[in-house]
Formats: sequence, C-alpha cells, structure tokens
Amino acid sequence: LMLADMFYGDYSRNSFTNNLETGLSLKNADNVEIIGNVIAGNGINGLNVQESRALVKGNQITDNAERGIGVQSFDGLITENNLADNGLYAIDLDGAGDVAAPANWWGGSAPEKVVFDKRNDPSRGKVLHETPRELPYRFTWPLQNITTDTTWRGNIVVTKNSSVMAGTKLTIAPNTKVEFSRGTGLLIKGRMIAIGKPAGKIVFTSLEKKAASDWDEIQLEYATGSEISNCVIEYATWGLHSHFTNLSISDTLFNNNFGGMRFRSGPVTIKRSTFRNNSIGIRAYLGNAVISENIITGNETGIFVREKGGGLTITRNNFSNNSNYNIRVGDFNNEDVPARDNWWGSMDPLATLFDGRREPGIGNVLYEPFQREPFKMDTGKSP
Repeated sequence: LMLADMFYGDYSRNSFTNNLETGLSLKNADNVEIIGNVIAGNGINGLNVQESRALVKGNQITDNAERGIGVQSFDGLITENNLADNGLYAIDLDGAGDVAAPANWWGGSAPEKVVFDKRNDPSRGKVLHETPRELPYRFTWPLQNITTDTTWRGNIVVTKNSSVMAGTKLTIAPNTKVEFSRGTGLLIKGRMIAIGKPAGKIVFTSLEKKAASDWDEIQLEYATGSEISNCVIEYATWGLHSHFTNLSISDTLFNNNFGGMRFRSGPVTIKRSTFRNNSIGIRAYLGNAVISENIITGNETGIFVREKGGGLTITRNNFSNNSNYNIRVGDFNNEDVPARDNWWGSMDPLATLFDGRREPGIGNVLYEPFQREPFKMDTGKSP
C-alpha cells in the first residue's frame, strides 16, 4: 500500500505481509497513524517512510527480508513496536535528520546492532532508541483468517477464533508465547510448524484465568506435515485436537488442560513428551499412532482409547499416579490395544487398566512384557 500526498489518516489492525517489495510506504504524508498492524514477510522493507510525519506505534514488524523500517526523512514517533528478525536492519536511516524511536522491542538484540544510522555513517542522522523494551509487547492478532504464510514471534494474543487456511503455513518461532482469551482457539486447515528449543519453549496458554478449559483448543484438520516440538500447552479444553493429520509431537508438556490431546486417524507420533494434571492425557479414536518415551502422570485417565485401538503402539512410556486408570478402553472398542514394555507405576499393571477383563466384550490392553522400574527420561517437562 502506498500512501502519498495525503493528510490525516488512521491505518490500524491491518496485515501488510508477503509483498514482493514493500508492505507499506508513506511519501509526503502528514498526521498519519500506523497502529497495531502486522507488517511482516515482505521482500525488501516492511515500512518505507519519506518526507512524512506519522505515529508508528504498536505494530508487529518482523521477518522482512531487508529492513523493518526504511527511513529517508521523518518527523514523528516510532514507539512500542515489536521489531524482530528483519534481514539487515530493524531501522535503516538514510537521511540527515534524527528519528525518535524510544521504547521498542528489538527482538532481543541491542538496538545499536540492528539499527543503521550516524554510528555507521557520519552523514546520517541518529535513531534515538532510548529505554528499549526487554520483553516483547503483547500483540493482539488482527486477523480471523490467515491466508498467507505467516510467522508468529514474541507475544501473540488471540482474542477471537482464528483459522490458518488450506495451503497456508503458520510458523511459530522459539521463545514465542501465544495467549488465548476465554473460549477462543486456533483451527489449522493448512500446516502449523511450532518448533521451539529446550531453552526457548513455545508456550500456548490462557490470557486470563489460569485454569483448565479457559481457552478452547488447537484443532488440526487435514493439516498434514504439521510438527510440534519443545512446546508447552496449558489451561485449554483440549490442548490439541487432530483429525486426519500426519502429525509429529515431541518434547512437549501438556499440563493443566481438561484434555492434553485427542486425535482421530493419523498417523500421529508422540514422543518424549509429558502429559500431567489433565483429566485425560491422550484420547484416541480410530487412531493410528506411535506413543513412546513419554511421561504420563497425575491425570485422571492417562490414555483413553475410545474406539478401534488396534492401530496404536504404546510402548516405553512411564505411567504413574493417574487417579483412575493408566489406560481406559472405551465401551465401543472391540480391539486389543498394543501396550507392551511400559512402566505402569506398579508391579500390578492390571490394577491400573480398564479393559475387557473388567468389562467383557471390549478389547484388552496387551501390557506384557512390562518394565519393573521407570525408564530414565529427559522429556518436555517445563517451559
């Protein structure tokens, strides 16, 4: 979008993303407010400013190929923005006048390392970046439908149900926090890649009440190729809800949800993760999954196999202190459930299982052989 030779205007809560060159340009514009926008993923600059006076505040300016903001001449204020992971510079000042840019978040970098100004070229003015923000500002996501490849980073707030449309990829960067307001969730019809780091977990949590079922769920529908690793998912109704999705989950903590995750079909791989303090850790329905090397503890039911559990492989997990059952086979499940070589938190595994031995006509949990002591594990236990 080019705003040229214009006076007064408010451009708020828009998306200027994935353009070939620049997301938004101001040229000879006066008294313009640029507030609360996503300006990201553009081929050269996110925002260009020339001969303009404006307030640039509260924007998410990230992942542009060269510059977050390119400035030639500017009279105004650039403040309280999240400026992160732009290719060359967060702000590149190509003019002789100084630019006021206080109280921005610079993506965890020192401002002078991501700003090009008088310190680099004496003929230019100075970017005045006093009181830099140590942590990202909460940024309320402005869109209900995400229709182009998008990266979330920093602190994203979701206040209404949002969808990632088919053919679109949502990438969530390490160290990102995603907060959901009450009852909201995220529907993935495209693909979600949420790969954190051991020291930079991605956290999906409640914005308000820190209690189970405060927000809804992340639902993946035919979202093949999605991957979730080194994340924390907490205070949801269902942390993850997957249908007909080839999904990989690893090193992730599901904590204090009504249900950690539920899935239908698959294939799903769940490894090195922790399911703790949920009513149900995992629920499988007509599932095809490998569930291995996890800690499943402190839930009411560790794994609930609703129907057709023969496609599951549950192995090398540590089950303990699940108050009802480690595994409960549902009334409509007529298949045996393969669950060999687990530690059951007890030398009497049958006491921790609900299957055809308690209710004739449903499948049995095939638990033998079983471990006599817990596996040593290093899983996704904490943020």
